[in-house]
Amino acid sequence: MINLFPDLPIIRHKQKETIANLKAGEIDDLRVSNKLPIDDIVKYGLQENFLKDGLKSFPDPRKTFDIPIEALLLPQVLQRLNDEHSLLLAPYMLNSAELMTELGYSARVLEEGFNNKNTYERVTPFHGETLKHVLLSTKVDQLFNWFNTDWNQLMKLNAPGRTRQYIIDGTEIHVPKHLYKKYDGAGVVTNNEGEVRYGYKVVWIQEIIDRKGVIRSMTMSPIQTHDLKLGKELIADFDFEEGALLLMDRGF
Repeated sequence: MINLFPDLPIIRHKQKETIANLKAGEIDDLRVSNKLPIDDIVKYGLQENFLKDGLKSFPDPRKTFDIPIEALLLPQVLQRLNDEHSLLLAPYMLNSAELMTELGYSARVLEEGFNNKNTYERVTPFHGETLKHVLLSTKVDQLFNWFNTDWNQLMKLNAPGRTRQYIIDGTEIHVPKHLYKKYDGAGVVTNNEGEVRYGYKVVWIQEIIDRKGVIRSMTMSPIQTHDLKLGKELIADFDFEEGALLLMDRGF
């Protein structure tokens, strides 16, 4: 076995020799770092600093914590890039020791079992409920301000393939009728056919980058808000470059 980083508990092993030593009892403990193809993309973002800076600027509502916010959010980035969408799968996305090193953390088992801070019994050190509680404690305005200012500025400075050609568009996000009052800020609207819909109206500005669209700014209001009102607010606050092109449909 070769110790790559003397100050980190990370090893590279030869499979046959390691298995033989494990059977002979010469290895007390073995941890495996599983590297996924998408890890290289995230590693690049960390090495270029914009990903780590963006996650650290997240409006963390916690006053005290043991786990930094970037360690909670990075699995979400990996999850979306791997086309997984369940919060329950997020903890299993961050499994590369190389990525942990880029984050500046050294994963080591200090003692077996979990700490005594949890209220109920658990089987994993982090699950979907952890991030859900963080998000529910974060004010909506702070989230949009973070995305539209801090995150947008980092993308503006670091995204290759930019065209400065933008599209503004919007859509409705529907929620169930019997639950809509539990959704903070949700509204209700009736169309000309008498159909009643509950939920939100979302409008965004996206930039065409490498023949794809990347959302650069967005806002959300109750569903009865007209797209044009939200669109004017986004355009007024967005820092368009000289010569930029903005495309829109007739709804705007």
